[in-house]
Amino acid sequence: MSRQQEHHLRIDTSDSKTNEATALESPVPLSPISSPRQAPSPLLLSQASYFIHSLHESHAKLSGHSVLLSQQEIQRFVLQFLSDFDEKRKLKLGTSTTISDKEQELLIQVFNKKLANMYKEEGNLYLKKKRYATSVDLYIASCLIAPDQPIYYSNLAAALYFCKRFQESERACEIAIMLDPQYGKAYSRLAKVKETLNKFDEAIKNYERAIELETSQTVRESIIQQRNELLSKIKK
Repeated sequence: MSRQQEHHLRIDTSDSKTNEATALESPVPLSPISSPRQAPSPLLLSQASYFIHSLHESHAKLSGHSVLLSQQEIQRFVLQFLSDFDEKRKLKLGTSTTISDKEQELLIQVFNKKLANMYKEEGNLYLKKKRYATSVDLYIASCLIAPDQPIYYSNLAAALYFCKRFQESERACEIAIMLDPQYGKAYSRLAKVKETLNKFDEAIKNYERAIELETSQTVRESIIQQRNELLSKIKK
């Protein structure tokens, strides 16, 4: 695989949008978690959830294990998370106050984002070590916890690609794009998968869309090179 090809399968190491540090330190009621993206429709979320649950079942059969934490472990982490938040509030306010139901609900949302991102970061580490099956496991965990986050599906697509599970990689890219139609990296990754599957016309369309959305000139030039190489290949 060339350097340009690897580039389009690069993992996304950015954090999820939630500012966990602010949430933990806030002595006042929390504001709802916001996102610059439009919230996905219930139908889209159900499609994403169906895909990731089906993939989780099939991957567990292939690998013979799952990295998902048990309910008891997650409950223990949640309780510790809430306890840490309460301690920080006591230090700031100088007195003990009860966490309201609304605050607790928002904190659990923050915790879920934090847990999903933890799985993603672990997945990134295993992908770099070329432990692709384990990275698939970890990215699946991220998607199960936060099925509305396109970054997790996009990274999952890269791991599946390296496992030569191209149809599943293709679908993961498509889910990422459905969740965020402006996610340029998912288009370039989908183009590479389409090219591998010999779906050349679809690959060209996705390269073109990635070029439109890419803000980095260096990355855009790399995508253009990939597209031009494919065009030359088709003409032969």
